[in-house]
Amino acid sequence: MKKKIRLKKKPIIILAVGILLFIFLIVLCVKACSKKEEEVEILKKETTFIETFTNNTTEGIDEKIKKKIIDFFDIYYLSIKELNEYDMTYLFDDELESYINQSAMHFLINYRLMQRTDLKLDKCKYNLKVSKVTKDEDEITLLVLEDSIFNFNFMKDISSKTYNVENTFVFKRVDDEYKLVKYNKNADFYNIVATNSGENPTKEKVKEVTDEAISLSSSMIENEKNYYANSKDISSKKCDHSYDRDKAVAYALSWITTRNPEYANFDNYGGNCQNYASQVIKSGGIPNDVKGYYRFK
Repeated sequence: MKKKIRLKKKPIIILAVGILLFIFLIVLCVKACSKKEEEVEILKKETTFIETFTNNTTEGIDEKIKKKIIDFFDIYYLSIKELNEYDMTYLFDDELESYINQSAMHFLINYRLMQRTDLKLDKCKYNLKVSKVTKDEDEITLLVLEDSIFNFNFMKDISSKTYNVENTFVFKRVDDEYKLVKYNKNADFYNIVATNSGENPTKEKVKEVTDEAISLSSSMIENEKNYYANSKDISSKKCDHSYDRDKAVAYALSWITTRNPEYANFDNYGGNCQNYASQVIKSGGIPNDVKGYYRFK
């Protein structure tokens, strides 16, 4: 007579747990592959944003670093073109840095979506110039100057241009791969999030600053919308000064790529564009406002 073989419960439970763990790992791998495929599809979606990539230094630049920088800008421009927040965090090896950058993107896109006009881009191009490379053991820091030309949807026939926007990338070499560990952009939307989060930020602080900036912007824009909605009842006012548009345009064209040494330069405080616009208006005949808190703005 044959004996019946009985399996103990403990080995069965261990086997079941092992099978479930194996299935869980497969699901994670599938999700990771899907995410990678999605990232590749994002970059395939539009490949004509970059026009030139120039290295103005004597230092050689690894092709993998160059590709990661271009991927970064392609996703950035695709995001602001569609005003759709594409994920850029996978480009970073530092979790906090990736969160700060994504939060700045989140703020910029939401800020533009709030506006009365359609600030999606009809088309855009950018050019990159590496102006400085610093090597320190296993770290490489690149200062990349960004020029761009783009057309907003609400005025497709008029091109907007930016010049020499500073982007700082810090890569760390791990084995044979360069990891992006730090990034900084000299632009107001980025500084609002990064600078206001403090010298030793946390994810919680970055989120708090970002949410506060979006809320404040929303309130200001809503007040502006209400003002214009009620402006029909406001009587027109006489101007105190005449304005020569031709002179303003001539000044704008003269100083569009350089700084007028007669004025302060605010490049290190988020950009000089507002200062430049004020100079253009002044050249047309409107004097500086020397009263009140906003005179420095």
